[in-house]
Amino acid sequence: MWPKVEQALTGKRAGETVELMLSPDKGSGQPDPSRILKQRIDHVPPRFRGVGSKPQFQNEQSDVKEMVVSEVADVMVTIDNIDLFAGKTFSLVVKVPGIHGLSA
Repeated sequence: MWPKVEQALTGKRAGETVELMLSPDKGSGQPDPSRILKQRIDHVPPRFRGVGSKPQFQNEQSDVKEMVVSEVADVMVTIDNIDLFAGKTFSLVVKVPGIHGLSA
């Protein structure tokens, strides 16, 4: 969760609603072109050769990251790992359904 959202929710009670705007610097940041992967199409499984398909990748620590195929050309596939909200300002309305895990 973004720190600004956590901060806005701190001290809220069940049933309360929080409204806030998140600018890129308080949310997902700016798009990072280094998070775009280009692969030769013959190195990509056929089921992931379509725009919008979502291949998953696993790193050495077994963390799994879902990415999105954003472009398919004759010999190259572009796989995008940029956060959907990067570079965007957006508003949130969050209603607190309940509070769990607190002890008196």
